[in-house]
Amino acid sequence: MKNLFKVAICLIVLFSFSEAKAQISVGGGLWYGTDINNIGISLNGKYQINEGWAAAPAFTYFLKKDYVTWSALDFN
Repeated sequence: MKNLFKVAICLIVLFSFSEAKAQISVGGGLWYGTDINNIGISLNGKYQINEGWAAAPAFTYFLKKDYVTWSALDFN
């Protein structure tokens, strides 16, 4: 879990050091995991490379339930 969180932070830092032409946006949200019947908190980012290409990482941390912690790391 800690390594996954470190990777997500490194990606956000990496995307923040870019050319001035690039568009960067960060947001958050709430998710509901149907397989685990639990809610999660999400941190989303978007790095617009040019008009046709973008990179959008997202990290979701699901609240602890039955002594189990879930998380998800997505790259789009």
